[in-house]
Amino acid sequence: RGSCAADSGGKAALRSFERLLMVAGEHTWGWDGGHIRHKSWSNEELQASLKNDEAFQTAVITWVEQRAILRNAIAALPPSATLAKQIAAEFSEIEGGKAPFDGDGLADIEPSSLCVCGDYDLGFGLDGSITTLRQRLSGLELANASQPLARLWYHGMGHEYFKAFVHEYIAGISAILPELTAENLYKPNLQLPPMSANASLTRLRTSSTARGVGASASHEMLIDLAFPTDVHEERGAPATAQARLTCEGSTLSYTLRWFNKTATHAPETIWLSNMPIGLQDAAGAVTLDKLGAPLDALDADLGCDGKDRLTCGVHLHGVGDGGVALQLAASNTSSTASTAPTLSAMRLVPLDSALVSIGTADPVPTPLARPDPTGGVHFALVGNIWNTNYPFWYPFVEEDAASQFRFKFELP
Repeated sequence: RGSCAADSGGKAALRSFERLLMVAGEHTWGWDGGHIRHKSWSNEELQASLKNDEAFQTAVITWVEQRAILRNAIAALPPSATLAKQIAAEFSEIEGGKAPFDGDGLADIEPSSLCVCGDYDLGFGLDGSITTLRQRLSGLELANASQPLARLWYHGMGHEYFKAFVHEYIAGISAILPELTAENLYKPNLQLPPMSANASLTRLRTSSTARGVGASASHEMLIDLAFPTDVHEERGAPATAQARLTCEGSTLSYTLRWFNKTATHAPETIWLSNMPIGLQDAAGAVTLDKLGAPLDALDADLGCDGKDRLTCGVHLHGVGDGGVALQLAASNTSSTASTAPTLSAMRLVPLDSALVSIGTADPVPTPLARPDPTGGVHFALVGNIWNTNYPFWYPFVEEDAASQFRFKFELP
């Protein structure tokens, strides 16, 4: 505690910082939304309401105010304090990733080409996901076309999705307070159909070392991605995105940036999905970092069957700095390979996005049943699922149309 106080500029500054920061931990975010919770679901209607409806304008003000809570807490620290400098550096890293990567020193190659990625050979699919990831020494294979890594895709939900959600999740509440259920958890008057799409790979650039030229411990790749026009204009997909991959040994750093994301009131999530080869439905196969302690994803089983015994969902988790650790059944493509282990350890670490869904890419607590880890590990990058006290569309300020998300893949 004494060291923390010293880093914060003294005990009084630390107390003020903690007191102000505590407000951010309150479980809701901003105003409940009033009548905006059941209207203006299409993008055209949303833009009209933002111009003409005071309630929609008020909602944005409350979200901006809520975001300021963090800044207010930091302002309680002396600018010269070690903690203030560390936080400022982290904010700069997060908020500085809104411009496209320039690709200096990289050269275009065919998108179907294999690249050198540290100890691995790496290739991309048509959607920009990693569809080849093979350890050169052992032949250990971690990804293929049907079990890719880092698949970026847009998930736009419709009326039937939320109808099923309400039926499975809040049947008890709806019998007691049907109006509360409709307003706060359902999407009243939403009649839009679902609309989802993968990104598409449009360009691949690499360093010379990633093309197998020269000797270097580091290899770099830059991929350009685009989303279909309909999910960008009629829902909330960004127009384009980029991902920069940097490989050293068995560590792959993956930095995603998207640009010109559309604000939509329709429910959405954007996922980065991972289905490595060898995922198992077994104890210890998926371990989550919970406040520094490991939690087996299957230990979160609350005894639900998704039909008669209903309680909170068990596939959605917030994870800490340790991310998600996997134990994979080994696979290799070389009949002579003898060095591949029977189990391989892999870790997926999100630096900017704590919410992960195990097994199924569902942003709501349903299905209320034990997850099947073989369905993958899916990181939720944005969402507007809840219908009260949270942002109903994103971006809600223009400068957030571009965003950055960093990941680290620690490979076997």
